[in-house]
Amino acid sequence: NSVPPNVLFFSKKCKTCTTFITMCQQNKILKYFRMVDIDDKIAELSQKGLKVVPTIIIKGLTKPIEGKNVFNWLETIISMNGNKKIDSSGEQYLPETGIAQQQRPNTGTGTTNPNNNVV
Repeated sequence: NSVPPNVLFFSKKCKTCTTFITMCQQNKILKYFRMVDIDDKIAELSQKGLKVVPTIIIKGLTKPIEGKNVFNWLETIISMNGNKKIDSSGEQYLPETGIAQQQRPNTGTGTTNPNNNVV
């Protein structure tokens, strides 16, 4: 199985993280995330730009979604899918929601990983 392209930064000490992870499990979304427990690497990750947990990095979005905003994103994903199963297509990515998303400038230089500064 390939590694999911989305990343979830969390702490086991964070109640908000636990709630988000539980909601993702209930909605069969958690499998789309590579889980990164920050508890033993807080200093290293904060130097790379991680400010709060939970933080999610979604493939196709230019900026991470941080803190309580992850719940807005999750609600949008759930409502977009309605009665459809997210995994019916077998795709390993989630649909873009437009939340906390900015248009990437088209520089014509090919594709870049917008999350290099975080991961």
